[in-house]
Amino acid sequence: RNNQGAMDAGFQGMGELAPALRELRATLRSLNQFTHRLEQDPTGTLFGNETMKEMAQ
Repeated sequence: RNNQGAMDAGFQGMGELAPALRELRATLRSLNQFTHRLEQDPTGTLFGNETMKEMAQ
């Protein structure tokens, strides 16, 4: 009984943590995809393919 308030607050905090964890996973997924593209094509990833076409002409 004495800990009911603390437990309620803890459970509420856990509920608020779920959306933050989903956002973190999505951010890490995007960062992983960007890193993969950067490894495969550093110049194209950083400057875009249009820039490279202009330089080639």
